[in-house]
Amino acid sequence: MLIVEVASRSTRLHDLNDKLAAYAANRCLHYWVVDPDEPSVVAFRLAGAHYEEVVRVMGDARFEVGDPFAVAFSPSELVAD
Repeated sequence: MLIVEVASRSTRLHDLNDKLAAYAANRCLHYWVVDPDEPSVVAFRLAGAHYEEVVRVMGDARFEVGDPFAVAFSPSELVAD
């Protein structure tokens, strides 16, 4: 299972703390947080009872993962000009 959150200034701390813990407790294997303000993407993978950060990219850097499926993009491509 993959959950993707789009963070905002008002939810960023909630997304990276409370939600992250709740998703781990419910055994969601993959959790990504997209932040359009930076722009950035952080991918986490469940390792035991807690998440480990797999990749963090910002701006024009390439976000590339193969699990849970292959995808590649730059966070800046997600933000409208």
